[in-house]
Amino acid sequence: NKISLLKSANFDVEVISKILDDARVHTKSSFIKKEDKGSFLFCELIEQLLFAAEKRAKTSFSVDLERAFVFADKIRIAQSISNLLDNAIKYSKSDVSIEVKGWISGDKYICQIKDTGPGIDPCCWETIFRKYHRASISSDGFGLGLFLSRKYLENDGGSLFVKESGPNGTTFELNLPLSKRTKDSGRVTPQLEKQEFDGDAAFQILNTSDLLLH
Repeated sequence: NKISLLKSANFDVEVISKILDDARVHTKSSFIKKEDKGSFLFCELIEQLLFAAEKRAKTSFSVDLERAFVFADKIRIAQSISNLLDNAIKYSKSDVSIEVKGWISGDKYICQIKDTGPGIDPCCWETIFRKYHRASISSDGFGLGLFLSRKYLENDGGSLFVKESGPNGTTFELNLPLSKRTKDSGRVTPQLEKQEFDGDAAFQILNTSDLLLH
């Protein structure tokens, strides 16, 4: 039927997109051009992605973000964080909020995303970032999500790793370089913004397709 054909088409598009991104990572030419990078307010990007994720999965988020500008490829970083949020939603208990924290540390912006899943064995903290790695044979996906997420961040001068994991959940930590705009002016605000995302927050939301265009 039409619904099955549409799902199949969307699946094929996602497969092709992942394969193309993987190919771009391994080309000899520069993966991310300098002109693709720019200064943007990190917390605004997070707010947009959280709102979209909450609408898709009916999940709540506990958010504690310090405002700061980072210098990176906004679209690729959006893809990286979207993947982390999707994984957090996938493995978390439905009745518990996923935690998202962010703060300035030196010349970097640190962001942590904590799910409430069953945890990851310490011996797999690095292997999950390998290309084509999947949690199990029956797992959804192509085993490229975390691999590409880390590559995108590394190409922007950042990093991505498992900070901690146990029976109550896993915390992924990423960092990105602060932009000159933040370094020159200091912190955008000294306070941390604490809020719960329940789907009714009044944010100017970008269309998901706008964020994830290649």
